[in-house]
Amino acid sequence: AKGKAADPPGKAAAEAAPAPAAGKGPATGKAGGKGPPQAGKAAPALGKAKAAAKGKAQPTKPKLDPKVKMKTLHWSFYIYGKDLSKGDTIWDDAQDWSQVLPPDLLNAFENASSNAPPKEAKAETKKKKGPELIRVVTGNDLQTAEMGLRNCPLVNQCAEALQEFDDGKLSLDQLKALKKFGLADEKQFEMLKGMRESMPDVPLATVEQYMWALGTMPGINERLDSWIVCREVSESAEFLVQKLRQAEYPIDCIIQSESFPKLLSCFLAIGNRLNGGTNKGQADGFSFNDMKQGYAFRANTGMPLAQAVFQAFHEMDADGLDKLVKELQPALFNIKRTAVMQEGSLKIVKTMRSQFEDLTTPISKLVSGFEAAKSKADTFIQTLKDDSDSFRLLAPRMFDRGAEMVKLLTETTSFIDRKFKALLSFVKAPNTLKTDGFFVELLDEFFLPADKLASLDANDMQHIGKPMFLSGKTFTTYDLLVFWKIVPFNEKEAAKQVRREAIDIAPLSGRVVFDPESGKLVRKVQPMGELPLMVKQPVSKQSDDADEPEGASGPAPPASPASPSLEKDPPKHVVCAAKPGASTSSPEEPARESATARRSGGGKPVAVAGGLGPSANAGRTGSQAMSAPKLPQLAQSGKASSDQLPSVEHRTAMTRAEAAANGAGGPPPGGAKASGKAGKAGKAGKGPPAAPGKGNAAAPPPAP
Repeated sequence: AKGKAADPPGKAAAEAAPAPAAGKGPATGKAGGKGPPQAGKAAPALGKAKAAAKGKAQPTKPKLDPKVKMKTLHWSFYIYGKDLSKGDTIWDDAQDWSQVLPPDLLNAFENASSNAPPKEAKAETKKKKGPELIRVVTGNDLQTAEMGLRNCPLVNQCAEALQEFDDGKLSLDQLKALKKFGLADEKQFEMLKGMRESMPDVPLATVEQYMWALGTMPGINERLDSWIVCREVSESAEFLVQKLRQAEYPIDCIIQSESFPKLLSCFLAIGNRLNGGTNKGQADGFSFNDMKQGYAFRANTGMPLAQAVFQAFHEMDADGLDKLVKELQPALFNIKRTAVMQEGSLKIVKTMRSQFEDLTTPISKLVSGFEAAKSKADTFIQTLKDDSDSFRLLAPRMFDRGAEMVKLLTETTSFIDRKFKALLSFVKAPNTLKTDGFFVELLDEFFLPADKLASLDANDMQHIGKPMFLSGKTFTTYDLLVFWKIVPFNEKEAAKQVRREAIDIAPLSGRVVFDPESGKLVRKVQPMGELPLMVKQPVSKQSDDADEPEGASGPAPPASPASPSLEKDPPKHVVCAAKPGASTSSPEEPARESATARRSGGGKPVAVAGGLGPSANAGRTGSQAMSAPKLPQLAQSGKASSDQLPSVEHRTAMTRAEAAANGAGGPPPGGAKASGKAGKAGKAGKGPPAAPGKGNAAAPPPAP
């Protein structure tokens, strides 16, 4: 073989390899290696070959791959060939059920910490535990209810207070909060009741605690409604009555004003002068609605009618004008004036601070609510079977107290409404006017027209408009005169003016009162008659001497034989007062009468004796003699026939004479003797006749 030539590689390999068995593929392996496997036997797998070589037993059950990781069960792991032998244990009879188990059975054995996020795991845990609190109020309503009930006492305290109707334990606001937020409706209470039955161990939330405590109380709606209404009436009635009095006070200021008729007299006098020679020039009065022409009607010079009225009033009776402004301050202060810009121009807006009509609506609502609650309470009391129930015992008392307050409110409202209607009739204003129409559109517009205020230039608005009329304070007579350019503006004088920020309700004179029976205004003091009391006259030297005290130097005035009391102390004033027994109008009346006396007597006081007989003018001649009409002589018996009754003018003079004779209330300066002489003179027919029914009348004392 070594001596032969080398064969090609392919040929040598082919000859060295044995021929394969029939039906088998080519043999594998290298030449000179291991021979091929025996025919009919397959080569063993690699793992099994290794396990068989080592002698290790293998599991006989199929391998399971769960979708989620399960909790590991630590047990004894037995397999055949290692721990178990066929035919020796019970496990030969065990079947493989791993593929037929219920799919959801093992969900509880999942490894939650490994398979689910922490948040999802907590949510699953809460679902299993259930709700922590029972709630029927959720969302935004929950927050609102909790805020509303946070100031209320604890639930048990509220329930106890509702049983006892104890005003000291629950305020009105707390009662309203309980009704609004703590009282469940029918649907909510049924839901709450069902949740309580299904979850008896779960506590109620805060709002639901109030709902459950109040909902289980019999007649809770009637109890709450009755208590709230009675408390509202008790607490609101006093406030509303006070507001009614504030709205009534401006009405009374107009009625009781002594200078307001003088303002109308100026208007009337100017109107009659303007209409002289026509069928409208002898008017005795006019409608108060004509006050609208105060700023609209103008002279040829452009002067408004209201300016002429205030100027005439100021020139004739400056003190009267000043008194008018003070008397009407509450009515004019009740009007708020505000400057606003509208459509590029300045406007003055006027509103009433306290208006009567604004109070009628809440009062009517309160009264109707009280009556409805009382009707429900009466019906509920009839259904109560327990005679000791607190509602049966206490509710009638509460409603009795509330009925008194309701009566006070209704009567006060009706009284003020009728009084205002009487004022409209008294000043001849349209009976359809409301309080704002009377005080704002007529009265305040006559004093301070909004158009005139708005037309002030920048300088006048700064020095006159804002500080005097737009500051929310009262204005003075000086302010009014400056506004109408009757007096010039003076900065120092303007700084002296006292303007108040509030008005106190003070008692008024009562010269005119409202009669509820007739529904009209009735005078308690007689009117002044035809005396032009506004006109001032210069005081003469004689009147100054007459005002001197007793014993002063100077000649005494001539005395009347029938009036010895006039010798030492001549009267200082002519008194225009009411009949004996009636209240006087005001302390200023004698001063006005003094001016009248000086004017009628040429500047010298004129004595008015009882009866106004000839002795009243004894010793006086010419202009000193009083020009009063003579009265008819009445019979000594004190009775007069129908043809002897004096006229209206005569009765007015008699009233003044009686006031002069009885107004002082004490003996005349002449003493008891003078009084006795006068009485005898009356009996003898020498002096003036005695007043009817008076008997022996004493000599008239000096006027106060």
